Amino acid sequence: MGVWWWNLRLLTSPGQNGVDDVDHALDLLLANHVNEIYLCIDAMQTYESAQKTGADPAKVSELDVRGFVKKCARFGIRVAAMTGASGADSTGWLSESGRTARLSALTALVAGYNARAAADERFYALHLDVEPYNHPDYTTRRAEINQQTADLLIAARDACDRVGLELEWDIWAWTAQTDAVRDRDGQTVNLLDVYARECDKLCVMAYYNKADTQFRRATQTDGAADGGELDFAKKYGCRLLIASELTPNDDASHADTTYANSTLAETQCEIERLRELIDASGYDGMGAALHHMASLYHYLVNAPTA
Repeated sequence: MGVWWWNLRLLTSPGQNGVDDVDHALDLLLANHVNEIYLCIDAMQTYESAQKTGADPAKVSELDVRGFVKKCARFGIRVAAMTGASGADSTGWLSESGRTARLSALTALVAGYNARAAADERFYALHLDVEPYNHPDYTTRRAEINQQTADLLIAARDACDRVGLELEWDIWAWTAQTDAVRDRDGQTVNLLDVYARECDKLCVMAYYNKADTQFRRATQTDGAADGGELDFAKKYGCRLLIASELTPNDDASHADTTYANSTLAETQCEIERLRELIDASGYDGMGAALHHMASLYHYLVNAPTA
């Protein structure tokens, strides 16, 4: 069970996002069987930077991050270094020069952190929530952006291999049978084939408030009679997590994309059903994930009862 943790400043400034205390948040995660955290490191200041220019009050020091990761390890939770980009923000990742520069800087940052950290303070993976399918031009440039995404995946795999990191990616649940790209061998394959081949783990953002719909959307390619994310995951031994949303959605037409409006009893029932479906899949590499820590915290504290 994984969880996204977006606000790094919470580690040093309790009260961020309305979360009262880091230890309280960890207690809630442990009570809900979370054993992985995808920690956004965008606001981290490296030890080297702090030594050169002094502490940046807008950032969280590497030493504070190392302390948090160590505390998580004590309770059996491993932590991945995460960054993300969606919509137009993903543009910089798609060109050859952009992805090279960003991957080089990101892997150097995490590799440097790991080199200075103790064994129980290290990140085990690079977790990318880069979502080109939300690019404003995706409808008109789908094939081109899909190929750029495949090229980015291949480059990210190679970059992670050079510094000894696993690679994880968040993906949407609407890849179609027609989403064909060239893989690293020049073969024409479905984009999901590249995702599963190049990544150690995929988190499918199957955001619905019904377990059966979540499972179907997260394991079967859109429009396919058979085959899909689960088959590709099995083919390459890629772990596959089905993600649930707990963040409120003000759009009434999308109220069914989140558990935020469900009672705690309803959510528990659906999550238990999702676990049954995962266990019945016959694939040991499956799990679940929750988006995101602050939303989970608010939901568990304030979940509707009726």
